[in-house]
Amino acid sequence: MSDATIGFDVHSPEAPHSYGPSLRPLWIEAKQSGESDMDVWNSVLQWARHQPAAWDQKKKQAAYAPELSERLTRELSWRATDDVDRPWSTKVGGET
Repeated sequence: MSDATIGFDVHSPEAPHSYGPSLRPLWIEAKQSGESDMDVWNSVLQWARHQPAAWDQKKKQAAYAPELSERLTRELSWRATDDVDRPWSTKVGGET
């Protein structure tokens, strides 16, 4: 089975791929610095869980603006589309 048959289009760790964002650059950079697999995983996890200080400010603002808080915490049902520019869609208040 060839790479093309199973959908892989990357032939080196440095090469970009066509199927979306990747944590590969973070993993490769950490491994090249000599980190163990567990240390690399912890670095990637820490990167993924990082919240900018500005988010804390938004949380404070939401406490003073109930309508903002409601909008930020609203559950939405997303569906996939066939549109490359807008791959996901949802309806809010009757509008798509």
